[in-house]
Parts: sequence; structure tokens; C-alpha cells
Amino acid sequence: MNEAAYRTVFLGDSEGRKPLRVLKAYVRERFQNPREFLLHNKHGKPLLASNVLKVALHPALKALGLPRTGMHVFRRGCNQRWQLAGMNPAVEQNMMGHSSPAMTDLYWGKFPLSRFVLIFLGGLVPKL
Repeated sequence: MNEAAYRTVFLGDSEGRKPLRVLKAYVRERFQNPREFLLHNKHGKPLLASNVLKVALHPALKALGLPRTGMHVFRRGCNQRWQLAGMNPAVEQNMMGHSSPAMTDLYWGKFPLSRFVLIFLGGLVPKL
């Protein structure tokens, strides 16, 4: 993997504090050997995305009555939350690791922000 594939994930905001506490507890309790993977299968090998989907994500989505999807949906969801919150586009682009604003814009898709506001917020734009 090249250097651009790595991200620094900020967990200091209100949404990130609880996951950060859980991750720290997990590391403290289970992660003893620095040569081990933090998240691994029962044989100590890295998790395969296909197994995570098959064993965890797809059954959870089915139980919730949601359509099957892949791990990339979490990236898209994060990007969309940042856009709705009014994050500076340059900061968002950097957090996503995109080389251009056009790439970041692709993550919003063909569903314009104004339509989202109209449908889900009753036309009211939240104060940022």
C-alpha cells in the first residue's frame, strides 16, 4: 500500500469520544504483542474484507432489514455527514485523502444537498 492509503482519524469530537474509549479499552485488555494485528481472525492473521462482510456486516444488515452493501458505504456516510455539517471542503478533501475536490464531490453522488434538506429537514437548513 502506498502512503496515500493511510489516514489519521480524528476522534476528539463528541462523536469520536465513545469509540475512542472503547478502542483504548480493547487495546489495553487484548493487545499485548506489538507484532500482532489489532483486529485479527482466530489464527492471528489479518481480517479479510470478504469475511467481515459475510460473517458480520451482511447478517447485521439483513437483521435490520437494510440492503446489502460493502465497507465503502461507511466512507461515503462519513463524507456526507461532514458535508451536511458544513465542514470546510479543503479539510474534508484532506480527511478523505482525495487528490482533488472533484473526487470528494463524487462521494455525494447525484443526490444534491438542497434536495436532502428539502426532503429530510423540511426545507430548513440547520444553523452551523
